[in-house]
Amino acid sequence: MPNSQFTLVKRIVFCGIMCFFSFTTQLQAQQAPIGSELGLRFGVRPALSYRFMPVETHMVELLFAKSGESLMFTALYQKQQAAFFPGFYSRYGGGFSLGGWNERLESGLDMQLGVDYYIPVLPLVVSLDIRPWIRLTGEAGVNGELAATVRYVF
Repeated sequence: MPNSQFTLVKRIVFCGIMCFFSFTTQLQAQQAPIGSELGLRFGVRPALSYRFMPVETHMVELLFAKSGESLMFTALYQKQQAAFFPGFYSRYGGGFSLGGWNERLESGLDMQLGVDYYIPVLPLVVSLDIRPWIRLTGEAGVNGELAATVRYVF
């Protein structure tokens, strides 16, 4: 797929996610399962994902990924809220990345905007999100990715 078509697809997905967020509402009766989640993130940079809730509606996500020749660690703090549809939750947040390999340090700021679906009959959550980032050291620049994550809830 040419780069211009890929950029168009990223813009369409981002607009779709933003439209979904515009229809979200705070539903107090619908609470996401509170606990820890461990899974795999599938995107340009696949990662191991661990997420937990230190406070109700607030989450911390830790990602461990291989980025080029670097091993990257990303920590994100997220706010989660119930969406209009049962089982769906929207979330947004930000954090930082840090990694390196062979005396090369990479660091940056990360943001995340996503949607989670907690499968009612299984202890699984499926997520779709967009995560733009700014790298301050190493391969400095602005980039991002669209990724899906599957996590086991325990």
